[in-house]
Amino acid sequence: MLPSFTLDSRTLLTWSEGAPLLCDKRHILVACLPKSGSTWLSEILSRLPGFARVDLVPFFDRREQELAFERMLVAHHLDYVAQHHCRYSQATDRCLRTFSIKPVVLVRDIFDCMVSLKDHMDRGAADPAARVGPVAYVPDAYYAWPDEARLNFIVDMCAPWYFNFVVSWLDCHDAVWVRYEDLLADPRLTVARIADSLAISVGDEAVDGALAAAAAAPTRRNVAKAGRGGTLSARQRRHIEQMASYYPGRDFSAIGIGRLAARGAA
Repeated sequence: MLPSFTLDSRTLLTWSEGAPLLCDKRHILVACLPKSGSTWLSEILSRLPGFARVDLVPFFDRREQELAFERMLVAHHLDYVAQHHCRYSQATDRCLRTFSIKPVVLVRDIFDCMVSLKDHMDRGAADPAARVGPVAYVPDAYYAWPDEARLNFIVDMCAPWYFNFVVSWLDCHDAVWVRYEDLLADPRLTVARIADSLAISVGDEAVDGALAAAAAAPTRRNVAKAGRGGTLSARQRRHIEQMASYYPGRDFSAIGIGRLAARGAA
């Protein structure tokens, strides 16, 4: 049984004012793009000494994965890692500050994401859980379409959420950004960098142990390689780049897009 954690009424009422709650625990939120290796990374981090894995949202399905007060309150006494497709906002910022949560923002080349996301969605005919999520509503007709039409759907309907996620987190100035490609190339170095950035004292042995434990756990890894976006058509790549051009001055290099002209001049 988890130890009880209670607050008096006065403290609870300060939630509306965003007052930080007393905390001597370590709280990590892996805010992540779908199909960016987030289950793998959060599994590794939760295997570091002393950490538990928790959910900070009450339900999943098609809802946006907004952090829930009651969940954060119950988990406040734990050292934990939570993994959610959560966008940044003033409400998210208040959650992070009130509950002393450190955000790790995990991203991946967006072109690779589209191909991996299609693989995931395609499993929805046999696995209903693969059809749901905050990114887009997948119609039943999707499973009768040819591959190109399915990929067009993913690019047209899902990529906008990806940009919403990335642009929102660019406004968070204390987030630790992690690229899937770096995690894949050198997981040990990437995890050590995250721990150092969050002032979590762990030795090489602890990192190696967490990596080994995560490797033995089911983490829904797909093909797990970079460069899959090369199969996108020129039209599909151009459409994604046009979306990026709506945000002049924003740096999308972390998701594989160079600096582009503003949409009006594109």
